[in-house]
Amino acid sequence: MLRTSTLALLRRAASATPQQQHHMATSLVFRAGTNATMGFVRHPQAMSPILIVKSRRFGTHGDGDVMPSAMKGGSGGGHGTSAALEDLLARELQEEKDLMESEERAPELEDVSEKIHKRFHIKESPGSSIIKMHTKHNTEKIMVQYDVQDTTEDELDPQELEDEKAEDYTVGIRGVVTIAKAHHKLMFSVVFTNTVWVEKVALDSDGREWNDETLYWSDFSEYPEDVQEAFTRHLAARNIDDELAVFVSYFAFEKEKEHYLTFLERATEFVGAK
Repeated sequence: MLRTSTLALLRRAASATPQQQHHMATSLVFRAGTNATMGFVRHPQAMSPILIVKSRRFGTHGDGDVMPSAMKGGSGGGHGTSAALEDLLARELQEEKDLMESEERAPELEDVSEKIHKRFHIKESPGSSIIKMHTKHNTEKIMVQYDVQDTTEDELDPQELEDEKAEDYTVGIRGVVTIAKAHHKLMFSVVFTNTVWVEKVALDSDGREWNDETLYWSDFSEYPEDVQEAFTRHLAARNIDDELAVFVSYFAFEKEKEHYLTFLERATEFVGAK
């Protein structure tokens, strides 16, 4: 099963064939229960919500081709002027707003979102793409941290693009789960898709953070299967499970859109300023 981010698909759309472009522009589907090819353990009690998210930044401006709308040229000979750029940015902004209004959120996601907001305190900082989610389990403090722009971007094989179905595409958000107890931290490098894929595990007792270069990370895929399953159950008992993964995937997608809209608004104002 291919896993790629929305942005990765967009970047490759310009060089893809019309058939591949049409395939890439179809809906993205988050589906739990699909078979994994990454060699990691999926939680045995996987949920099965299906979330359809319409692909964005694609337009068919009357000519039948599919292209990120920002790549579409304007009319006339004023491409190099600020006025032309301002008009194009304004058009892109309006198209993004229209797409947001037309997107649908599956009822299953509403239920998942309500559960997650009850389990976690979500912290956002204005202008930052970093999201932090906090919760507790007995004496443990748990933090889930991820960047809405830090997505998995597996290379897409043209032949596979023709053969695979749209529901095989899932957005992966890279993150770190930290379980702190006393002066110790158990940290997991993960990818949130329709489940929580654990990549590496680290343990610290010296006050280091997950991005400290001196920290040793063990490869999760090298653990015996029963150890992988035990770690997966350990995380699930602390609500680091499939429901969280689905929420993070969609929440990051939504937040990235908000950041993009803000960028378009500010860029339009900047270019148009006298």
